[in-house]
Amino acid sequence: MDDDRSRPTRRAFLKAAGVALLSLAAGYPLVRALFREPQPIEPAATDGWALPSAPPWPPAGGRERRIRLVVTRDVVRLPGGPSFLAFRVNGRFPAPEIRATEGDRLIIDVVNRTDAPLTFHWHGVHTPPAMDGVPFVSQEPIPPGETFVYSFIAAPRGTRWYHAHVDEVRQIPLGLFGPFIIDPPAGEAEGRPEESGGRPWEAEAEAILMLHTLGPDPENNPVGALTEGSGPVGGMGGMMGGPGRMGGMVRMGGMGGGVPPNLLYLVNGLPAASFPPLRVPEGGRLRLRLINASATEPFWLEAPGAHFLVDHVDGNALPEPVPFGDLFLAPAERIDAWLVAGRSGTFAIRSKIPGQEALRISVEVAKADGESITPSDRGGGSHLPGTAESWSYWALAGGAGTALPAVDRVVPMVLSGGMMTPVWTINGEAYPRVTPTRIGAGERVRLELFNHSMVDHPMHLHGHTFWVTSIQGVPLRRPIPKDTVNVRPMERMTIDFVANNPGRWLFHCHQLVHMEQGMATLIDYRKQA
Repeated sequence: MDDDRSRPTRRAFLKAAGVALLSLAAGYPLVRALFREPQPIEPAATDGWALPSAPPWPPAGGRERRIRLVVTRDVVRLPGGPSFLAFRVNGRFPAPEIRATEGDRLIIDVVNRTDAPLTFHWHGVHTPPAMDGVPFVSQEPIPPGETFVYSFIAAPRGTRWYHAHVDEVRQIPLGLFGPFIIDPPAGEAEGRPEESGGRPWEAEAEAILMLHTLGPDPENNPVGALTEGSGPVGGMGGMMGGPGRMGGMVRMGGMGGGVPPNLLYLVNGLPAASFPPLRVPEGGRLRLRLINASATEPFWLEAPGAHFLVDHVDGNALPEPVPFGDLFLAPAERIDAWLVAGRSGTFAIRSKIPGQEALRISVEVAKADGESITPSDRGGGSHLPGTAESWSYWALAGGAGTALPAVDRVVPMVLSGGMMTPVWTINGEAYPRVTPTRIGAGERVRLELFNHSMVDHPMHLHGHTFWVTSIQGVPLRRPIPKDTVNVRPMERMTIDFVANNPGRWLFHCHQLVHMEQGMATLIDYRKQA
């Protein structure tokens, strides 16, 4: 087993080297121009949409629930795959599902029975800052043999997840992650699509699918994409297209390479080839909760013989469902979609990314008499509606708007690094040696993102929901509610949020090699006096 005590020294060296390199670069006028201070601004014209200002937590009207999560180390044997020392939570690999009702008070005892420090982050949940799980910001890591108690209200409703936030490139791939579903209170809708006649759809079945990857030697190289001293070799895929669109796709990788070879593709902890088929009644609809739990890899999914109706992204309801022929999930993104099968048969949800052919999930649509269908019975042809598009934020938003919503402050965030050194930065600083961005409580804040690199960066803001309001300078007609957004190479994007959860919050890339190598910063504000 690796000696984890050596890791902080190596990270500190990499970050120090990057800071030195960027200090030299700071003399260039372009770099100086990119790194601007946060600026208060005058309210702007709106396009009929304004940022919601509701508090982050609903009234604590639910029940109190106590949950115990015991973390251990044990050997995991994958069917048809390797055996390796991994993490288990309550004996499960990966961690078990947590399901709660919005408004419940959750008291979660995390018992560390491993030889490594750890924390848990409740991704997409609006916890108080002390419960957010960021080491040395929210809390001290939980030492081996100790217990930490997390306490917060389950909110907002939707598809969330939880994962380790210490030594993430090892602990997350090796099992420290699980789904966290927050249901609406009884009698309240979750925001489901409606048929043309107005009757709410009812799911015949629901499937939570956590997709993640492991290197071929999981114990020694969990992500399968990091070589000592060279930086990531197979990070995010570059997505080329027009403003806000993801048209053709070119895998670029962290250093210009393709998909890392021999990756293991897992669905809920099982190799995709061993995952049991999903079953749908004929003419039925299967509700999918898709979670990309990979440390480094995106997934671009299609299902020939069916189409997707997307009604939630990152657990947040859309104003109306949007039909797609395929779905793209960057690391940490979630999509709720209704898989609508056109006829009886067997087909696969599969990846469109070259090199990810092993990622296939079988789907069986039953005959009317309840008998199963064999592949030879499958009907040919695609049954996509004419309006189904290829995945893009642009299509999610319904195209272009006419103006950005009003905000109180604009904060530039330049994402760069990684070309000549394995260091990634935000505004020229590599975490943890960063200057926190200070804003005012109650402000409507716009983060102005510019990806000044040649790889994708899925950016995640802790403790808040934000809205994607523009891409490449074009306002979106319906801003997209998210907590993680994929910013493509050389792309500009604005995301807006309300500073209604006072504290110190992490904003970072969820390509975890990029985060480990510095792409993170802090946003800080306090309660109004």
